[in-house]
Amino acid sequence: AHLLLLSWPAMPPTASAERLAWISIALGVAGVAQRWWGAQWFIAWPLRVTISAAVCFALLQGPLENEWGREEGWAWLAGLSAALAMQWVSLETLSTIRPGASLPLSLWIYCAASAAVFFVAGSAALGQLAGALAAAAGAATVLAWWARGLRLSGGALCAFVPLYTGLLLRSYFLGELSPWSASLLYLAPYALWYGEQRKFIYTRPWKAVLVRAALIAAPSLAALGIEGWITSRNGGGGY
Repeated sequence: AHLLLLSWPAMPPTASAERLAWISIALGVAGVAQRWWGAQWFIAWPLRVTISAAVCFALLQGPLENEWGREEGWAWLAGLSAALAMQWVSLETLSTIRPGASLPLSLWIYCAASAAVFFVAGSAALGQLAGALAAAAGAATVLAWWARGLRLSGGALCAFVPLYTGLLLRSYFLGELSPWSASLLYLAPYALWYGEQRKFIYTRPWKAVLVRAALIAAPSLAALGIEGWITSRNGGGGY
């Protein structure tokens, strides 16, 4: 998607968008290798934290060098790295206990709504890249209907979570995404845990899938509504 939308990334990369392209390749390799390093918690946890910190550091070079002081920069980097790692572990755990189409469908809705949010927030490129992640989640949804035991844990989320978070960081720190929308988009996947209540687990599978999809769609669409309201209030609306 990056190659088709934004041309071939430079090496060494100079812009955060180019870094994100090379990061995606590295994350793909790490995801394939997760079947070996993910089996032992004392290897998996430090490696997840390291990957999270590396992604945040690579994408926030501008604010780290030009806007934040040393202490403020380290505080932002530590907090955002921890937030990324927590999101990663949360979705990995959900995927482990809930195989099938439920999580891929939820992530498809999440990325599709996020693509619209990033676009309305002023970046067509970020919106299209989020759309590429939505396409990947949509393909996983189709595969999950065919292979009922499909899980995104064990590799796929190693690429998905840092890449999505990278788009979110770019849209907020280097774009015009509001803090309210950014917060809603970050917190949306945690709403899926509400779908793990007993009354949803023991209902019909298709109903449980729809409930989880609605749980992640609500905050995602709320973020879209906020960005649309901000755009119209500031004299935009041409989208």
